[in-house]
Amino acid sequence: MIFFFIGLQGAGKTTIGRSFYEQLKINRLNTVFIDGDMMRNLFSKDLGYSLEDRKVNLSRILSFCSFCDKEKLNVVCSVLCIFPEYLEEYRKNFTSSKIIYINVEKEEILNRDQKALFSNPNALNVVGKDIDFLPPVSIDLEVFNPQPFKNASDIANEVLIKLENDGISIH
Repeated sequence: MIFFFIGLQGAGKTTIGRSFYEQLKINRLNTVFIDGDMMRNLFSKDLGYSLEDRKVNLSRILSFCSFCDKEKLNVVCSVLCIFPEYLEEYRKNFTSSKIIYINVEKEEILNRDQKALFSNPNALNVVGKDIDFLPPVSIDLEVFNPQPFKNASDIANEVLIKLENDGISIH
């Protein structure tokens, strides 16, 4: 099963996704964690941040998820996804997948600005600044991550419980 944690930069998707992964892995050893920055460092050093490069990077991430799915691995994937149509197309081929959307108000994203992408006037191709971000089309679960921050472990545990209560079986 593939679990996508999707949201803007600064939403907490990687922190929450990693905590979800750690909880999931306790009983499901066949689980791996990836995030967009990690995958970019591994497979996409040749790419920039233009729309076309972002499409190629997302395609590589989704291809890797597809490979893991065929190998019967659970994947927790934290990624900024601005091409919902790509994600929807790949989802048709996954054994099973869930999209968890980490929703944070735009004002809060601007306040967090951990990488100074929003405050730097020279930063180009920033999603949420000069590239539009549209929430995923087929959200399975929406999580709000307000200020002050909730504990990522608590949020991840809530996600796990909600998915299990919905009868999600994880191999």
